[in-house]
Amino acid sequence: MPKEQTHWILAREAFRRLKDGEARRMIAQNPNLYLLGAVIPDTPMYALENTEEFDLLAHFLHGKDGENTFAPLTGLVKAYQDKWSDGMWAFVMGTFSHILADAVYHPWVEYYSGSSTEVPDEWKDLSLTRHRELESYLDLFHLRMNGIKERPISFFSLLKGKEMGAAAFDDMVSALYFPGAAKANNGVRKALYAHGAIQWIFMQKSLARLSWFINRSTEGKGDKFLTLFYPYKEPRRPDYFQAGLKYRHTVTGRPKQGTVEELAAKAAKVMARMFELVEKHLEQGTVLDFFQRIKGPSLETGLVGVPVTAIAHYDLFVDMDRVLNVFRAIK
Repeated sequence: MPKEQTHWILAREAFRRLKDGEARRMIAQNPNLYLLGAVIPDTPMYALENTEEFDLLAHFLHGKDGENTFAPLTGLVKAYQDKWSDGMWAFVMGTFSHILADAVYHPWVEYYSGSSTEVPDEWKDLSLTRHRELESYLDLFHLRMNGIKERPISFFSLLKGKEMGAAAFDDMVSALYFPGAAKANNGVRKALYAHGAIQWIFMQKSLARLSWFINRSTEGKGDKFLTLFYPYKEPRRPDYFQAGLKYRHTVTGRPKQGTVEELAAKAAKVMARMFELVEKHLEQGTVLDFFQRIKGPSLETGLVGVPVTAIAHYDLFVDMDRVLNVFRAIK
């Protein structure tokens, strides 16, 4: 999962690509709900209570077994068909942005990290560490490349500013997570606040510095934890991510090449196209039929109906220091 800043930057870029119309208007009037949607599929991963239930939910939302990842959105739209609102649609489009961004980025990220659930047991910690490290640096890259237009956002600021009451928002998220629920799942609000708190912690350089020194004293035994934080020293130049990336699709093995900026442009393009389709079907009165027909990809493989167990192509032995050598250079 690209980290929050990457998802928010991509979502904003997709918005900028939209022509004047209903989709653009709904997002412009509900920017916080839109950006909350852009990370909401990851919130179950941050839950500190009922973790087994929320782990299974995260598994489903990310299509690890090849599930239709658009199905939760279809359930939400159907559940709210008598009370559709601009805020709900902004949230829905934000959630689409998350799904589509992961589907574009994950085949590259997981080529260099593998899937921590599928690699041999002795490589699982290494896989998870590399995955987290790549995504932390991706966030920094996107923030640096979009520095004029973007500033770091906090999940808490979005919750505070959301264009919907707290109870109504909890109900909407519950309808996404738990289709058919009669009322908000009482663990949803706690999971939302846990997500906000943990995201805030990962942005604290003082804690990252402390963790770095502890990790160094334990000879790297805390790598898996440390890589959740952003580096406490700012990298100088993100040259690696601007260079051409060579990798193979993790399922098909097909050789691929491009830059992270090209991946970002592809993700924003498919997001904007999806928003335009939602807008068109809303205008034509066929939006329910549209949602019932569409199938979402696995966020792990980027392919519809293809589970994480199909991942067969990855390289855990490319030296990560070489992969990120210039980007990690310190001032």
